[in-house]
Amino acid sequence: MKKKWLIAGIGVVILISVFATMSFASNPIRLFVNGKEIKADVMPQIINGRTMVPVRWVAEALGADVQWEETKNGGIVRVSVEGELQKLLQRLRAIEPEEPQTITSNYRDEKIAKYLDEHEINPVRKILDEGKAISFEVLTTDDTWKRPYYYKNWHSTFMDGKFSSIEIITFLATHDFYLLYGGASESSTLLNGIGLPSEATETKYPGQGVSILSLNAKAKEIKLLDQQLLVVVEPQLNGFQTIWVNFSDMYITNDRKPFFIQYLTPEGYLLEQDVATW
Repeated sequence: MKKKWLIAGIGVVILISVFATMSFASNPIRLFVNGKEIKADVMPQIINGRTMVPVRWVAEALGADVQWEETKNGGIVRVSVEGELQKLLQRLRAIEPEEPQTITSNYRDEKIAKYLDEHEINPVRKILDEGKAISFEVLTTDDTWKRPYYYKNWHSTFMDGKFSSIEIITFLATHDFYLLYGGASESSTLLNGIGLPSEATETKYPGQGVSILSLNAKAKEIKLLDQQLLVVVEPQLNGFQTIWVNFSDMYITNDRKPFFIQYLTPEGYLLEQDVATW
């Protein structure tokens, strides 16, 4: 029953689109669908006072699939929007959950909660006073960049909605610090999900260190104590900065222990947290 309604619906759309956009002249009749002129192999004709148009060209211009089926008594023209409907549903699923829901946590929050359940952390003041200063290199900085409210690649027609997921875009929009290991997938997600230029995700030697991308902030110093890393940044209104830190400077071994990372202002105000295993 649903399919019959869809076919009937597309028929109504065809009639509305054709008659609303038909342009008449003495000869010939020009056919427009949604503002675009259609050049059909059989042009529209006026027969007995009625305007006859080729259904295949009009239907396909509206995204429908048209099939001809020959029968003993003539033939059947089947018009279906099922293919386009499936594409539309696929795009919608990429944008939002199938069922409405409220999401209050993300994978970073879950990592932090798990780490804090299993480890005791040092006070920030102790790390600033007793921690080892870690050197870093500024890879790129841009003080003029502004975070977009909407980015063209978030549109559902771009790569079938690959970067238009509400959940992912919301996560990226609510954080300002990201760790980069040199993977193409993580770089692509950040560049398209935030709206950054390619130099923002620059790294040096994959496997030998980590890049830290800061939005609306610049790194001032980094301190390390035990498995706890403090990144002190100076907030600013716009811009981004990417820095590089060598694993060797952080005494990272092959035991795969997790590091607890905190981003804070020079005054000691905590901005964000993260957990990484290097």
